[in-house]
Amino acid sequence: MTASAPCAARVARLACALGAALVAIGCHDAREPAAPGSADRLAERHAARAAPPAAGERVPFDRPAVVRFHMQRNFDDLRAIERRLLAGQLDEVRALAHLLARPSGDPGIAAWGPEVRRVVDAAVDLAAAPSLDEACRREPRVSAACAGCHLRAGAAPVFPPPPPVPLDRPTHDARMARHLWATDRLWEAMVGGSEPAWRGGLAILAATPLPFTERDLSRFARRLQDLARDALSPTTADRAAAYGELLVTCTGCHARVRSAAR
Repeated sequence: MTASAPCAARVARLACALGAALVAIGCHDAREPAAPGSADRLAERHAARAAPPAAGERVPFDRPAVVRFHMQRNFDDLRAIERRLLAGQLDEVRALAHLLARPSGDPGIAAWGPEVRRVVDAAVDLAAAPSLDEACRREPRVSAACAGCHLRAGAAPVFPPPPPVPLDRPTHDARMARHLWATDRLWEAMVGGSEPAWRGGLAILAATPLPFTERDLSRFARRLQDLARDALSPTTADRAAAYGELLVTCTGCHARVRSAAR
């Protein structure tokens, strides 16, 4: 069945809006992993607090720049993986996950033992994801493993102050801008363990319906709001699982828009 001209035009505009959002995810500074100078402090604290898993002694590791480089690369790869999930590029997701599963061979990094192992194991699982939906569910596990390492080090990444929440207007572009702002906060919460970022991002998603009239797209929009409200519950213990279902929904919606625009 061929879509009506007004419907097709709306879908085309939405496809452009989603494309612009993907470009924004790749280009803007909201997801930069650390504020100026904080990467050095984080790397130094990682180096000072690192301990071999067996003896429990501090690792004499005087090259924090190596740690900083390793973390920056992982941050960049995780951001790239999310972009490709939204674009439906499963093969590219698997390839990037494979790179994440190959940690630096520097002895200072290797001495982190169990923490590095958890990140590697999560990345291996992601690289073996049999479907796009399953990759969406596994990707947050990598972020959660990174956050666990930060927690052990007592050195969570410091992100720049977030920009103001975009104004809420009943247009696709305005609502997508708010969703992008919200997902930036959720990503920061996943890798940094920030409670305010987690709740702030979810609150915006729960309160910002996408103005769809097409039935399939409206279904995705309602599910996204429902998932955000559920994840706001104080009983939500598995944030990686909650974030994974949000990614599944976003990715499904983007795929539907791409299909309708063809």
